[in-house]
Amino acid sequence: MKRFKLFVAATLAAALFFGVHLLPEAQQRSGSPTIPIAENVPLIPFEVVSNFFKISPDQNFGETLGVAVNSKGNIVVVNHPGTATTGPLYGNATTQIWEFDANGKFLREIGKGV
Repeated sequence: MKRFKLFVAATLAAALFFGVHLLPEAQQRSGSPTIPIAENVPLIPFEVVSNFFKISPDQNFGETLGVAVNSKGNIVVVNHPGTATTGPLYGNATTQIWEFDANGKFLREIGKGV
């Protein structure tokens, strides 16, 4: 354990030394470009709405693969609720396309059982 602590301390010291003192000079000598630092980047405002989507207890939000808004203002979600062997869907039908209205109310599943 003592060797490990000594190794970590030496590694951190070397990283600080080489990272702070030699890296900019090495970049200038090698001609590699420096990484630009973004300044005055505007913040994108957002609002978090908990439990926005209203789904029934037998429905499952798993991995959400995509979200879009269609021309009617409805929200379309591509959802992967489980694996092909553990459900709630089985086989190749493990991806769902759900449509919700603008208030998060579930409207329909597109292509159910396909």
